[in-house]
Parts: sequence; structure tokens; C-alpha cells
Amino acid sequence: MLFSSFEYLIVFLPIVLIGYHWLHARGWHESGYLWLTATSLVYYSYWNIRDLPILLASVTFNWYLGRVILATDKRWMKMSCLLGGIVIDFALLGYYKYAGFLVENLNAVTGSDLEFTKPILPLAISFFTFQQIAYLVDCYTGKGQVFAYIKYVLFVIFFPQFIAGPIVHHDEMMPQFEKKYQPGEMSTLFSLGMFRFSIGLFKKVILADTFSIWANAGYGAVDELTFATAWMTTLAYTLQLYFDFSGYSDMAIGSGLMFGIRLPENFNSPYRAVDIKDFWRRWHITLGRWLRDYLYIPLGGNRNGAVNMLFAITLTFVLGGLWHGASWNFVIWGGLHGLAYIVLWMWGLTALKMPNWTARIMTFFFIHLTWIFFRATTFSDAVFVIKTMLGWGSGNLNLFDGLELMPCGYEAIAAIAGGLGIVFLFSNSLKMEKSFHPNLKNLLLFLIATSAALIRLSFHDDFAEFLYFNF
Repeated sequence: MLFSSFEYLIVFLPIVLIGYHWLHARGWHESGYLWLTATSLVYYSYWNIRDLPILLASVTFNWYLGRVILATDKRWMKMSCLLGGIVIDFALLGYYKYAGFLVENLNAVTGSDLEFTKPILPLAISFFTFQQIAYLVDCYTGKGQVFAYIKYVLFVIFFPQFIAGPIVHHDEMMPQFEKKYQPGEMSTLFSLGMFRFSIGLFKKVILADTFSIWANAGYGAVDELTFATAWMTTLAYTLQLYFDFSGYSDMAIGSGLMFGIRLPENFNSPYRAVDIKDFWRRWHITLGRWLRDYLYIPLGGNRNGAVNMLFAITLTFVLGGLWHGASWNFVIWGGLHGLAYIVLWMWGLTALKMPNWTARIMTFFFIHLTWIFFRATTFSDAVFVIKTMLGWGSGNLNLFDGLELMPCGYEAIAAIAGGLGIVFLFSNSLKMEKSFHPNLKNLLLFLIATSAALIRLSFHDDFAEFLYFNF
């Protein structure tokens, strides 16, 4: 049930909202959150009900371990529960997501012929694994709290954020499950949520799904790419990925606001970053926060000298890349970002300065090139695309050569230019929210964005699933 589907827009979301606000209007707040929990389980089961026992087993296991860690005064017991929980959580994730990858590489290295039938990956396992490990670590360090089982389940599976983030933290969500809003306050949040949702719906359906046509066409015929179409393909994917994922995040945040629950921000104009560090403050903010707090800092961060810091940076980004999927391309993508961090650190040791506009351009093109490894099917495909973009090998430098091979090639050039203009020149959804008032102007923006998306959904069947559902 995609957020951009009619099932969600006109059936599921309205039913859940009506039930939730009806219960809260009568003062039955606990029943309202029980309703949210039950409907979130229905939402997850709609995708694949066979995954529900795995999810509930994981949630119950981590909730119980958290209670044990908080209840005991014995340090060895706390440590045993923490390590046991982390091992089992990662073992579950590893079996479903990485076991096949491990067997393939073991066969390639040793020449063996081990067989492994890859299981179907349970939806959202990467997200709920990270979320619950963070909770266990916080319980161990004294930052966690004991929560009622139903509230903990809701914290993990709250449907707006559950499938593809943002990755939420218990201390930013649990207080909201206890808060009681006044009617006027709730109506403001509801109207803001609808506005924010409409922005995300427009990004996804009108922008991301349009750019996906050219990205899929190019990456589906890598050997036929020319200099021009290679750039069109990769720029289309760079824009698709941003509008797709940030659009999903906007819809998730908007859905949450309609219930009076604010999810953390996940994007803040990342392609305007001046360096790689700035990029990760702006892109998938909640993942970057998790990697910093629960991997980089525990590895020593910058506290134990330069060598340890460089090691921690490299490992954090390599594992962060691997989190996205079982592929060497993701490892390379993460490693390149780690290398960029190290180069930035070394640059900081000098007295050299760079104009902001130069830094932004260089950062954008670095990010753009690394997305090729993120999207390409194989390493050799990624290398071929980059070589073609640089005019090496078979890359034809004629700016218009090969456009006939790209669907609506000349229209693609105009669309990509427009997409880049939106990314670099227009206010992002966070800035639009800060200046939001329930007035005629914003009502018109809401109606235009929503109507355009619904019209496209009604007459086109080429919309794609959210990209991060695959990760």
C-alpha cells in the first residue's frame, strides 16, 4: 500500500484518521493509540502477512530485553542482554539480507559450490533493526525507559515511518504518545500535515516517477549509452532518488502530523551542501544520526587520535553503505563517501580556502558520480557509465548523439534542467513548513499539488515503488 496509491489515499488513511480522532474527541486517548497500533499492524500485513510473526517476535524480544537491562543492577547482566540482543538482531538481519551475498562471495573465493536459497526479505527489517538496537544501547547507558508493551510496539511500527523511515528515536516519539492536544492545536497540525503530505505526493508522483522513466531506460541499456545519454541517465537518477525519498519522507511526516505526531526531518536541500560532511547533515538525516551515535562514536570517534578517527570514519561509511543492500556496489559507494570525509579532514589541516560556489559544485558532482555505483546493477556497468560520461572509450562527445534512444529525449533535457532548478533555487519543504499558515495561498498550493498527482495517478500506470523500499 504505497502512500501514493488510491488504497492509501482514499481508504486506509481516512479510516485510520477518523477512528483515531473520534476516540480522542471522547477522551479515550489510550484507545486511540491502541487503534494506531492495530492499524499499523494491518498496514504492515497488507504488504506480506507472512512477515508479521518475524516482526512481532523481534519487537517482543527487544522490548523484554530492554526491561531486563533497565531492571537489573548487575553490570554483567546488562552487558549480556545488550550483546545478546545486538547479536540476535544482526543475525536476523544478516540471515535475510546478507547470507546469500556471503555464500556467493565464499563460492567465488574458494571455488566451492555451496547452495543457499535466498529468503524473501521481510519489509522494513533494516529500519526496525536499527531502531531497536538504538533502544537497547540507550537502555544500557541509562537513557532508555520502561514502556508499556503496546506503546513500544507503536514506537517501532507506527505506519507513517515504519516502512522506509525516517528512523525514529524513542525519546522523540514516546512523549508524543502521552501528549493531549487542544482542538485548535490539533486542527493546525492537521492542516500542516495535509500541506506537507501534498508536497511529498507531488515530489513522488510528478517529479520522481517522471525522472524514473529516463533513469530506468538508460540503466537498462548501459551498453548503448552515449556521452549525452549517460549524463541524462545519471542526472535523471540523481533527481529521481532525491525527489522519491524526500517525497516519501514528506508524506510520512505529513501523515504523522495529521495524528498530532511529529516525525524527525530527514532532508534539508542536500544537493546544496558545501562538502561531504554538510551533505550528511542534510541527506537521510536520521540514518546519519544513527551511524554517528551508535557506530562512529562507540568506535572512538575523534577522541583517540587521527589513526583511530580515520579507521572509524572508513568503517562507519562502509557499513553504512552495506546497510543499503548486499552488494559490493553499496560497499564501494560507502567507501567513496568515507574517503571524501578523510580528504575533507586533510584539507582542513591546510590553510587553503575554497569559494562556497566552487565547493557546492564539486560536492554535487562527487555525490552525483557516487550515485552511479548506488544504482548500477554491476561494478562493470558503473565503471562503463562513468567512462562514457567522461568521453572515454565509446563515449561520443556529440551533445545530441543518442537522444533518439532515450524516451522523449529532448523533453528529458528540459525536465532535468527544471529539476535541477527546483533543487538549487526553490525553498525546500522544511522551509515551506516554517512559513506555513492556513491561508488561501497555501490552500491553492495544496490543491494544485494534490490534483496534479491524482490526475497522473488516474491516467498513468508507470509509477514506481519508493526506491528505499529495496534497502
